[in-house]
Amino acid sequence: MGIPLNKKHAIESASFVIAYEKPFPETVVNSLSSLQEIVKDDLPLFQPINIIEFRIDQDNASIPSMGKAAGVFLQSVNAEGKQTWGLRVEANTLILTAFEYDKWLPTSEHAFKLIKIVGNLLSDQENPVAVVGYQVIDKFISPPATEYDIKDVFNTKSEFLSKHALGAGKLWHVYQGWFDEPVSNPGRMLNVLNIATNDTVDGLVTTIDHNVQIQSQNRISSREVINQDWLRSTYDELHNANKDVISRALNAKQKRDIKL
Repeated sequence: MGIPLNKKHAIESASFVIAYEKPFPETVVNSLSSLQEIVKDDLPLFQPINIIEFRIDQDNASIPSMGKAAGVFLQSVNAEGKQTWGLRVEANTLILTAFEYDKWLPTSEHAFKLIKIVGNLLSDQENPVAVVGYQVIDKFISPPATEYDIKDVFNTKSEFLSKHALGAGKLWHVYQGWFDEPVSNPGRMLNVLNIATNDTVDGLVTTIDHNVQIQSQNRISSREVINQDWLRSTYDELHNANKDVISRALNAKQKRDIKL
């Protein structure tokens, strides 16, 4: 038996990732502190990220000290204190993660709202976008003492399962990657698929971690990050690629259970 993590779906988290070609300049990093006020209604918990510097004293002991600003981390939590959204902007990346995923349309609309706010601060004609990614982690749980069978979750004819995994018993791991051709942007679409099982106190957990990203062939202007049409077409394609992979991996019952 493999029970989807949530009633509507099996998604534990969904991350929207944008990586720029170069690290953000100091002036841009300093401007990120304004997010504490700008998005306080959506992400009320704010934390600056600083570089940790080390110096060696006369006894050759390493002494850490707080260095200059490197980025920011913002989040929201629910009444139980569980994180619902998280935003990290650091080095050359923007990563926005939904931990309370509902449906694609409302989740993506909320994500685009926040991405455009941050993207406006990061906009720089000399620092185009290099990678646009979408990472989804799905989980299925088999209660303790339940006899494991791989076909409770997966389509055993799926090309994503190795012959060895099919006969490995309850603990196994398959890691793979491949390229497709994207439609929304010139370049190539990299799929990285990590499937594994893990024994926990709550039972056996099956994890499907799919990271799909468009690696740009031509320069994608950083201004596109604040373009609603570009965000929608790009992330709709990444979302559909994720659904296709999950659909090809799961059995018919699991697909019905998560309404895929």
